[in-house]
Amino acid sequence: MKLLLQLILASLVIVFNSALAQSKAQIMPSDYDESFPNTQADVKGGNKEVSQIECETKPNTVWVTAKWSEKGVFSESAKSTSGCIRYFPSSDVGTNPQLMLYIDGDQVEPDGYKFATYKQQVAQANSVAKGNGFAVVIIARPGVFGSTGANHWSDRRTPIEANLINAAVTAIKTKHGYQRAHIAGQSGGGGLIAAMLTLGRDDLDCVAIASGVSAVRLRTIDLLGERATKDTTGRWVSEAYDPYDNIDKIVKDPNRRIYMIADRQDKRVSFRSQEAFRDKLLKSGHHVHLIEAVSMDTVNHHSFGLQARRVTGWCAAGFQDEEIAKKMLDNEPSHMEFVRRQKALSEKSENREL
Repeated sequence: MKLLLQLILASLVIVFNSALAQSKAQIMPSDYDESFPNTQADVKGGNKEVSQIECETKPNTVWVTAKWSEKGVFSESAKSTSGCIRYFPSSDVGTNPQLMLYIDGDQVEPDGYKFATYKQQVAQANSVAKGNGFAVVIIARPGVFGSTGANHWSDRRTPIEANLINAAVTAIKTKHGYQRAHIAGQSGGGGLIAAMLTLGRDDLDCVAIASGVSAVRLRTIDLLGERATKDTTGRWVSEAYDPYDNIDKIVKDPNRRIYMIADRQDKRVSFRSQEAFRDKLLKSGHHVHLIEAVSMDTVNHHSFGLQARRVTGWCAAGFQDEEIAKKMLDNEPSHMEFVRRQKALSEKSENREL
């Protein structure tokens, strides 16, 4: 009987360790790297589609199938698509109890997108993790950084992209054993976060939307004029998934705090469109705080990715809205970096007293 109990306990330990191993991020050897096609022509052409088997041979991927319905003139039609979504984790994913997800903006610049290697993306994730004190996953949008399922150039801000990323967030959290997460996004990435909220997500705590395309139609009008019928992707505005028009679908969540960061002079996503999204969220009873700031991007007044990640960290650390806004406007470093600096100053002071 004693031997039987020992065997059962040993089996449970093996199962537990196996489950734990599956929840950890896949850490690649130091000499591992991949380069992702990153010219504007590459983005327009789209990534080569891969099978699920091919997808699973790459490190840190999830194969997802997204399903949704779209309203037609006379009825709704069922839609679905599948894709291989790449993501880049910090080394403590699966072991750190808190997780932050990050989604970047549109990768459509004439000279291509930057940091287009696996090593660079993982290094960025580790840097953000160190600065904020929790595990970080950078999610690659469909069509860039190795992700498939949609064309980044033409499918941005469509139901295809929104539903693929929404499915990927669920898959990544499940794979690594997280029930809830924090999330930050810049520009188009912020718009995707807004879209995911309207798709019914109720598992996000601290949410930072920086210069987010959260009101597609209003943004298009402000950029291209009242008569504009197509947005900057070249698609009809009616084909876009507009978070602003779907705010009534956002689930009430007392644990969620939404922060929006916007520059009144933003030339790519109008302040008015961001403010309108904020106002409608407030009227619907959601916790949202808009921080009006001046971007370090002196050309387009648009870039707040770094600040979005810092805001998420301050929120997770328990700071209140006004404190977070002040920290951001004072350009304070990320939460854990600030803690480290204060500790170093304190130790230096103690050493002087000795």
